[in-house]
Amino acid sequence: MEIRWIGTATLQVVNEDDSILFDPFLPLNNELPAPAIEELAEMGDIFITHGHFDHLMHIADILQAGNNKVHCSKEAAQSLLRDGVAQSRIVVVSPGDNIAKGSLDITAFKGTHIRFDLPLIIKTLFSRRTVEKFTELKALLKA
Repeated sequence: MEIRWIGTATLQVVNEDDSILFDPFLPLNNELPAPAIEELAEMGDIFITHGHFDHLMHIADILQAGNNKVHCSKEAAQSLLRDGVAQSRIVVVSPGDNIAKGSLDITAFKGTHIRFDLPLIIKTLFSRRTVEKFTELKALLKA
């Protein structure tokens, strides 16, 4: 088995001739190296760990370039449907589900993620890093 880090939160898992992709994300900064949408589309079915916009923003484009499906939570599926992804390309996954993809067996576990409350949003918006990366922030907000 091989696990490849593609960048940011993106991982590709390959076993024998089977491949799946977790959380494909392309950097908004065009100066950073990134795989092409078509390359990501060839990496197999997509698994989304959680439905934040940065994990979903490229899914419709990747699916349009390939014939894979996306496996995600009900909430993420609703977002993808609003983005124009066909229901037939979405597989809703719940904690405890087991998904077999050739030689790969995936088990979904319930997880928790950071909570975006008002104090965290204010702290983040006015952080030094946000100010320094303001151009990228504007591009992200447009996505």
